[in-house]
Amino acid sequence: MSIQGSLETFDLSNLLQMIKYERKSGRLTISSGDNQVQFLMQDGDIVFATESRKTNRIGQLLVNNGVISSKILDEALVLSREKKQGIGKTLVDLGKITVAELNAFLLKQAENSIYNVFLWESGKFIYKDEDLDLKKIVGSAFNTMNI
Repeated sequence: MSIQGSLETFDLSNLLQMIKYERKSGRLTISSGDNQVQFLMQDGDIVFATESRKTNRIGQLLVNNGVISSKILDEALVLSREKKQGIGKTLVDLGKITVAELNAFLLKQAENSIYNVFLWESGKFIYKDEDLDLKKIVGSAFNTMNI
């Protein structure tokens, strides 16, 4: 299934309910201006989210909540680019955070992103079914029906 449209004409909550009801797996991309949010969906639940806004990136969330310092984040960003892996995995590998902490903050990141999108007055969305390779993604499922 592929669906695209405008947030002005298709309510986001209805879109999420439809994806959940049909237990779809794929990628939902929502954009407005210079901000873009991507949600990876598995069986209708959000399992990963990423946002172009720097304030909702996982490393910045960890710094803002006092889990790691800015210095540790900067060092880990360099290492994660070298290893071509996510910042979360790099921080876990370095022993700076636990997998449980990473999972909790990935869930928080997804929540922040979805709630931010609900505040947008305009935007475009595209949903496409995809076979997702979730082996490299650590996280928990966010049930969209809880919104």
